[in-house]
Amino acid sequence: MAWDWMKPALLDLSRQLTDRDLEFVIRATSSRRTDYDRIREIVRDKPDFLEVLLEDDRVFQKMASDDDVMLKVSPQLLFAVLLRRARRLLKQASFTMEPRPEGDVPVFDASKAAQLVEQPRVLDYLASMLASFVRTESRTFLVRHGAVYRRRVFNDMNVDDLLSAAELLDPPQRFPIYKRVADVSLFMVGIFPDHVSGRRSAGRSWWSAVARSQRFARDQQAYAEIGTEFYHRAAEDEAARQSGLADVMVTLGDHFMLAAKPLNLLARDLIPMRRFAWFGAGPASPASP
Repeated sequence: MAWDWMKPALLDLSRQLTDRDLEFVIRATSSRRTDYDRIREIVRDKPDFLEVLLEDDRVFQKMASDDDVMLKVSPQLLFAVLLRRARRLLKQASFTMEPRPEGDVPVFDASKAAQLVEQPRVLDYLASMLASFVRTESRTFLVRHGAVYRRRVFNDMNVDDLLSAAELLDPPQRFPIYKRVADVSLFMVGIFPDHVSGRRSAGRSWWSAVARSQRFARDQQAYAEIGTEFYHRAAEDEAARQSGLADVMVTLGDHFMLAAKPLNLLARDLIPMRRFAWFGAGPASPASP
């Protein structure tokens, strides 16, 4: 059973960005030099320099003004820049808005949320996580029931499908599934808080499709409980230590709702309508067992 998100995660951002990504950033920030290949080599070798460029207003403005930006840069770069902008806004704010069924409620935790994503590994993990939801998939596998094999469709946005998939794997193979269950929970609470809180105005058709794929309806609290539990389960797995993700998993498990705050801000203020076009639009992909 293999989805792209089951591959080992990389938290070194400079290794994840493509040459086209770096050229996009360089062209947005360099008005005089044209030796882009040379600058690209320098940027790859200097993470601190790359960080300065990703924080540059010109990069954000170029992305924000381009309706086709998703076709020009990788999702990894896109969300790395957007989350850094969300971090800046959190630093400037005194409170965040927490979605509730009756309406948004101010919570004075903006500084704590900013401190959480001040940790580069946490911020870059969240960017990778968001990138993994740009294209979601359903895959068909043969599952054995006694002497009979039956076809079973697993959707990688469906918590129930993922939990069922984990049961088919030996314990040493479950880490990516545990991580994905937690990631789906954080994604739903962070990017679509209006829907999991019970307020479903915009993007109704998108939400209806997702909701129909879930066997059990869940609200924000339920997703938070699942996300917290499965980030901790993932952190305890030996694969988390080997991949260098154990500390990130612990942090997200310990501060699940706080980790959702930069995603809430991104969804509400930076990509309120684009989120419906960017996430989950990929076609289902059948697979062999």
